[in-house]
Amino acid sequence: MLQALRRHLNPTALLAFLALVFAVTGGAFAASDHAGGGSSPGAKATASTTLATIAKSKAKAKVGPRGPAGPKGATGATGPAGAAGPAGPAGGIGPQGPQGPAGTNGTNGTNGESVTLAKASGSECPEGGAKLSTTSSHQPVCNGKEGSPWTLGGTLPSGKTETGTWGISALAGHYEVEPAPGFKQKLNFAYAPISFPIPLKAPASGQALPKGHVHIIAPGAKGVGGGTCPETSSLSKPEAEPGNLCIFQSEPGESGLRRFNIGVIEANDPETGNEEEASTTGTVLEIRPQEEEKPVSAYGTWAVTAE
Repeated sequence: MLQALRRHLNPTALLAFLALVFAVTGGAFAASDHAGGGSSPGAKATASTTLATIAKSKAKAKVGPRGPAGPKGATGATGPAGAAGPAGPAGGIGPQGPQGPAGTNGTNGTNGESVTLAKASGSECPEGGAKLSTTSSHQPVCNGKEGSPWTLGGTLPSGKTETGTWGISALAGHYEVEPAPGFKQKLNFAYAPISFPIPLKAPASGQALPKGHVHIIAPGAKGVGGGTCPETSSLSKPEAEPGNLCIFQSEPGESGLRRFNIGVIEANDPETGNEEEASTTGTVLEIRPQEEEKPVSAYGTWAVTAE
């Protein structure tokens, strides 16, 4: 306990303690003098003054050394971040760096090879084509296969049908011609050509559609069947069996203007002139009128199917 009292005893505390003692003692002396009557007011004042002087002199005493620092207190909470300051000005362009060392030269490439062009063989290109060759390689460049159902400049494929229309409106005059020296012939007919947009393939015989394969159907009639013109075929629906040409005629109108003055119609091969035949490119209808030197008029449709 003495050590604890010694730790807390310093000049300031001692001065305060002495002042308290003198205050109590002075008060007691004052009370005793007043009770006994042996003291005078001057004596009380002298005691009080002496106590104040002693306290004042103690107050001016030298302050002792600072005591040891207390333990470090706990760290307080981090305060909020302050506002960001304004961006600084952009820095200037730095100086150019030194030039790097020169690179090494590349190696020379190998010499190229010349290309020659030749016709490709049938095994290389069944549809035909060319072959590009170098000293070390050969590359065929082949034609494409035939398109479907046919290609430009080709022929009508087997079993395929093409259709069209024909018509005539003319004056079938009565003319006298001389086709050969010393031979005269009277002509009294008109012509209506039928052309196949896609030609037929020429058969081995040389005649595309011989007699018995070209059929002229009567006005308003349907096909006769039997491997020639289907029974379902008509002017509005022209059809033909493979290897046949079917020609359909219009019917007379109420006024007779749709088909009139038609006597006989025949089909002639334009290459040979043979009747009731057709070539690979078509045929020509020869129309004879019922009455000579009068106009004729007719039209119709046709269908041809490749064999």
